Amino acid sequence: KARERHHAEQHRFLERLIETIPGPVFFKDKNGRYTGCNAAFESYIGLSKEKIIGTTVHDLWPAPLAVIYDAKDKELFENPGIQQYESQVAHADGSLHDVVFYKATIPDEKGEPDGIVGVILDITTRKQAERDLYDTHRLIESMIDGIPDMVGVQVPDLSIIRFNRAGYEMLGMREDEVIGRKCYELIGRSGPCEPCASRAALGSKKIETAERYVPELS
Repeated sequence: KARERHHAEQHRFLERLIETIPGPVFFKDKNGRYTGCNAAFESYIGLSKEKIIGTTVHDLWPAPLAVIYDAKDKELFENPGIQQYESQVAHADGSLHDVVFYKATIPDEKGEPDGIVGVILDITTRKQAERDLYDTHRLIESMIDGIPDMVGVQVPDLSIIRFNRAGYEMLGMREDEVIGRKCYELIGRSGPCEPCASRAALGSKKIETAERYVPELS
């Protein structure tokens, strides 16, 4: 009786713990049927626990997603342990959310995989930020290449890490002949020019200018 009470207390504790987790949590048996989930999972996909339990991924999700989930579950059962992968989930609002699945096999009394527990981490905002950053980067790259004058981007040691199309044409050089080299090397010098506008700008954090005669460009 004491052992039964102890197990019941542990069961209630685990149930409360799972419900407290703010992220969606789900359980499946070895046949791939959902056996449980927390309130966050219900809210996330917009279905009650009663409609979730007993279903498979093919009952619950759009076909393209269900195929991915099913394949990953089988892969996890064949290689018991922990699994992590990025995919998408059909959210309750009808949109597709970018997520990371964290799954682990649940062993039986013999240590054999008897089910799966999974947690969903929504990374939609992060993915959107990455896409926005990529779009901004492409816009900046296009703007730089559209400038008809030579434009270069340097790091503190004066190495060039970006050059625009006009710069390559003016110097008559290819990308592999410019990127990584010091700016003064491109005009045949062994050291920085004096005064060096680039070093001055790095030190003052202000706009600096300097005139230089480069015979190769005249």
